[in-house]
Amino acid sequence: MYLFTSGRGTTTTRNAASVSNAVSQKPVVQEKASVSKPKATSTPKSQTSSKSSSGSTRVSSTPSTEKQDTSPKVNYTLSVDSQYSSLVCEAGRTINTLDMIKIDDGKNVWTNQNFTNSTFTVTADQNQIDLSKPGEVKVNYILTYTDEIGIEQEKQFERVYKISDKTAPTIMVAKADVYITEGNVYSPSNNVMYVRDNIDGEAKYVEKEAGYYAGYSWYTYTTDLNTNKPGTYNVYLKATDSSGNVSDETFRVIVNEKPVQPVVRSNTTTYSNNSNYTASTSASYIANTNTYKFHYTWCKSVNQMKEKNKWYYEGSRDYLISLGYVPCKNCNP
Repeated sequence: MYLFTSGRGTTTTRNAASVSNAVSQKPVVQEKASVSKPKATSTPKSQTSSKSSSGSTRVSSTPSTEKQDTSPKVNYTLSVDSQYSSLVCEAGRTINTLDMIKIDDGKNVWTNQNFTNSTFTVTADQNQIDLSKPGEVKVNYILTYTDEIGIEQEKQFERVYKISDKTAPTIMVAKADVYITEGNVYSPSNNVMYVRDNIDGEAKYVEKEAGYYAGYSWYTYTTDLNTNKPGTYNVYLKATDSSGNVSDETFRVIVNEKPVQPVVRSNTTTYSNNSNYTASTSASYIANTNTYKFHYTWCKSVNQMKEKNKWYYEGSRDYLISLGYVPCKNCNP
């Protein structure tokens, strides 16, 4: 038995059992219903909540009414027109760099002829390409356009053009057949008028081949010509430019047997080939062993002849004609 006194002096009597029960008894706490939060999804949604009769909270979602941008994206590409994919050297020629390209957006194709009808502009860092020299030329193009949401955009394209020299040098000879007399001094280069390349210009003569990529144009010749032995000989010319292009040409040198001086007796001349020719008189002539014409010694054409081509002949004109010589039309020997 315990006695309890209140603040006002009032005494309350409780038994020990009731006190023990009051101390040991724990308060009861009512649990509230838990509310689960919805996980975020990739598609924005609006959420609404409501309470059920049991106290739990429901969360419902509905699709967002915000519009998504589904308009197609413009993708411009730049390509080189097929006719300009391979460039060849040509002295004095240039090409407009905008004429060489095409612009494509997947639906339409534009060339320089109708760029003004497009919604973009295109420029290049150099306006023209010079085809006078072989090599590589790099051109940067800039395409400017306005995208779907009104923002100005730029795309850059780099293209490398290769210019090739595919033209071999030109070899020009004076004659296809050159006639000389046995024992005469002759150089095949005398029959070469010129060897010229469209890019390098005049070719240089070399005694031996200088190689295909010497950095300049050159020419040479090979032959088994023997001017001391009658016969027909071929002369082979070869020319190469700085790009390695090669050209060839051939001509012949015909070495005639040296004439035998005739013995003149009266009006009949006897020749070593046992043929007899009758001549009115014996005379002095100068024959050109290159052109196969013969002249009187006083003929003005003699002054135009090279000394190495002159044959001073004393005898019958008929014998000269028999050797294939023809009389000059100026002096008529």
